[in-house]
Amino acid sequence: MLDHDAMMKAVREAQEKRRQKDFLHLKEGYTFKPDGRSGFVYYREGAQILEIYWEMSGVRQYDVLISLSEIQKWTRPEGASISPEKKQQIITGLKDFLAAKKIRPDFDDRESD
Repeated sequence: MLDHDAMMKAVREAQEKRRQKDFLHLKEGYTFKPDGRSGFVYYREGAQILEIYWEMSGVRQYDVLISLSEIQKWTRPEGASISPEKKQQIITGLKDFLAAKKIRPDFDDRESD
């Protein structure tokens, strides 16, 4: 029988281990980090870090699919809210960053429940 709590604990531990490794070397601004068919775009502003998940797009004209509704709270410090103005600034910067890298994004901007 699957122990849901044990599985979720293992997921959280693996996530924290990845974050400790990835966050250690982040520079200011945006960093694109692939991991197979998905990955993260990290945004660092001083001590604040935001992790934005992406996955490969199934649509030919796009390279990645990014859900903008995930941009609600900072990853570090954990749970700190991102204002609507800051969210828009991050999204604008993300679009410019991806364009400069020649990465064609498809954005899902539906609000999550």
